[in-house]
Amino acid sequence: MYPIVNWLRYGLIFMAFFLLSAKGYAQAKPGNMALPPGKIAPVMNELAYWEIINQSLLQSTAQEEQEEFLSDTLAQLSPEQLIGFKLKTDQLLLDAYNGSLWCAAYLMKGGCGEEDFTFFRYWLITRGKKIFDLGISHADDIAYAVQDNINSAFDFEALATLPAEAFKKTTQKEMDDYIDYTQVKTTQEHYPPIEITWREQVPATMQVLCPKLYQLFWTGK
Repeated sequence: MYPIVNWLRYGLIFMAFFLLSAKGYAQAKPGNMALPPGKIAPVMNELAYWEIINQSLLQSTAQEEQEEFLSDTLAQLSPEQLIGFKLKTDQLLLDAYNGSLWCAAYLMKGGCGEEDFTFFRYWLITRGKKIFDLGISHADDIAYAVQDNINSAFDFEALATLPAEAFKKTTQKEMDDYIDYTQVKTTQEHYPPIEITWREQVPATMQVLCPKLYQLFWTGK
């Protein structure tokens, strides 16, 4: 049984990269696994990025399986592609940095500090483009995606480290040493001030902003 499962798993990883290649996005090949000649700052094409995330969702039934699938998939990328994946993730984290989504995270997690909000945004990315776009445009509508799984932790901290781990495994080098951060505008110092229109001490302000999530998650703590 297990050999068959493994065969299917790696066949699906191959299929994901075949699809990426067919769409014109570089596939990691033996000839392009060399380290970049200097510091670079590519951002992975959005369609290629979401293809990887969507395949990880299709081929997993639990978060641990999704982490493993992403780890296996990223291990097939070139160093340049891994940097591109990391910088695209950073861009999406910035796109999701807003007060309404933080309110949603607070309700869903039963409290949410700044670091927790970062891990929540990683989780939102791993839900795929449709739910991610829904979350950043109308945070309360995430309720439709989680109403059958309200006991989740709603974080995906591993996404923060998977690209660098794959880079290290492939090259024996640190990814940050090859990123041109002078060209990157998605690091913490570039985050704009966030507008918070809700207060945890006044639950009604959260109810107004995210009524569906409030009904699902608020326990009156």
